[in-house]
Amino acid sequence: MVEREQSLCGRGSSFAGIVLLALVLALGACAGTYQPYLVKPKGGLPTDAFARCVSLLQARYSRLHVADEAAFRLQTEWVAGPNADKASQQRATLFLQDGGVACVVEVRFLDFGLFASIPEWTPARSDRWLEDELGEAVGQALAAG
Repeated sequence: MVEREQSLCGRGSSFAGIVLLALVLALGACAGTYQPYLVKPKGGLPTDAFARCVSLLQARYSRLHVADEAAFRLQTEWVAGPNADKASQQRATLFLQDGGVACVVEVRFLDFGLFASIPEWTPARSDRWLEDELGEAVGQALAAG
């Protein structure tokens, strides 16, 4: 009798594992792929689009790490992040994509790890809210006459 109960428990837990795995895979498929905020001005990009984007990023982030006009790629240095309660940094990247300007804003946080020892930065991840905000500003800068 005891052997039968154990085998039933084993069968149930493997079934639960299969159901859990299927659920995780289904949710992963629904999540979709990441797409940066894309600014596509009506009438296309102005001839001085790169210069306008440089001015905007310098005003918001102070320093540029990459400014490649030939490839239309701009990236700022890491600067203090938006969260005053937690040590964080952010940087912005602009580049051409699908006839518009793609906006990516990455954020990273200072973390102390498992043993609260030496602090280190977490991996950078995109921040949708900051990307939306920057994208709106880029759109206004490119639309301005």
